[in-house]
Amino acid sequence: AVSPQIKRQCEAEVRPFPGVRDTLQRLLARGLRMAVLSDSESPAAAIAARLQKLGLGDFFTTVV
Repeated sequence: AVSPQIKRQCEAEVRPFPGVRDTLQRLLARGLRMAVLSDSESPAAAIAARLQKLGLGDFFTTVV
C-alpha cells in the first residue's frame, strides 16, 4: 500500500537536471530530430504526457 504512494510522491517531485532544456533546445536548433525510447511499465502516451508536464515534450518527435 505504501509503494504506490511513494511512487506518486516521487513522480510529483521529478524535474529535469539543470541545463537539460538548454541542451535539448540547442540540439533542436541544429536540426536534430529526437525521440524517447523507454523500457517502462507506462505506455508511450503516459510518458509523453509526463514530458509535456516537465516542459520537455515539444523537443521530441516520437515516444516509444
